[in-house]
Amino acid sequence: MAIGNERPALWVVEESGQEHRLSFQELSRRSTQVANYLKALGVHRGDRILVMLGNAVALWESVLALMKLGAVATPATTLQDRMT
Repeated sequence: MAIGNERPALWVVEESGQEHRLSFQELSRRSTQVANYLKALGVHRGDRILVMLGNAVALWESVLALMKLGAVATPATTLQDRMT
């Protein structure tokens, strides 16, 4: 589905108003790069990986990469306790 597909797949708008858009093809290519890197680090099918990223392009690239490897993404919040 992603090969040659330039339709938007991801559109992240930061609080500052800055926008990041990726097509299906770009997102697939970039998540494959992350998957290859994680595989080189020794991540295998069934591994559980803690993912602690805000709503940014890297979050979605990482989650897709882990899916491609068959690993399990365990999301964690990046929010800080503001009461201290």
